Amino acid sequence: SWDGLTAEEKSACAPLIVLCDETSLHRQGVAGLTGLLNSGLPVKLVLLDSCDITRDGIDPLFLGLSCQDVFIFSGSLGDFESFSEGVKKALSWTGSALIRVHVPLPQEHGFTPALTIERARAAVKSGVLPIVTYDPSIRGGFTSRFSFAQEPIANTAAILEWAAGETRYKEYFSAPAENANLLDLEVYLEMDEEERTGTVPSIIDPAGSGELLVSPELLKAALRVTGIMVACRELSGHDNPEAEKLREELKGFAETDAAKTAEIEEMKKAYEARIAELEANVNGQMAANLRARLLHLAGFGSNDS
Repeated sequence: SWDGLTAEEKSACAPLIVLCDETSLHRQGVAGLTGLLNSGLPVKLVLLDSCDITRDGIDPLFLGLSCQDVFIFSGSLGDFESFSEGVKKALSWTGSALIRVHVPLPQEHGFTPALTIERARAAVKSGVLPIVTYDPSIRGGFTSRFSFAQEPIANTAAILEWAAGETRYKEYFSAPAENANLLDLEVYLEMDEEERTGTVPSIIDPAGSGELLVSPELLKAALRVTGIMVACRELSGHDNPEAEKLREELKGFAETDAAKTAEIEEMKKAYEARIAELEANVNGQMAANLRARLLHLAGFGSNDS
């Protein structure tokens, strides 16, 4: 069995790569994916994700975090350097790994092929897809194990502007009526339910056509993605007051240690100089005594003038 192999024998075995798409994230598929990730085998689950913000189902990042000792990498070809590094680390991890890859599809998603990489980068910039690594080999809690190629963004307006750039979401946007009481989305979200009465949230169309009304369904979906990113920021310590406090304390310790190190180095130099001086004096005295002794043995008495 796999558990009966030595570490050397395990490292000689090729990993098992399993490909799936986001349809596997629905209830029936999650049990199978969880079973694979918890198997203890070197299974590398590659999830090809279209980043449909309206889909139901568990977020891939949380799927990986729900399993034990799973290496997680979420990346995009829009940042090839971090993508290649993340995949390399995931494949070299001795246990199971979840590799989430954004796959923008021009025809299905509604943009020209020439914009494929641009759309991938926009997904990262807007916070739709974070470039994140979770490395269970790092000691400590969630905060120390998370690393982001770019700081995670949690901005609902940015997510909706990204969605407006793909025609697959066109049914969720509409042009405002002349008498519509439009409100900028960020202003709208800061209001309570009573204040929002009679107002309509809107964003600026990235294509330059003016303001766009956002449907309640898409707004709800975008808020869900924002919530996921907020959780990512908290888990990684970006929005965690306790983590910030610890960072400040560690910074203070580092500065104190640096000052102490400099002081110790100065003391060390002073002592070394003093020791060298003493050694020189001792060596000089020893040389004089030895010279006198040799002269005496040779018959040149110290009393002879």
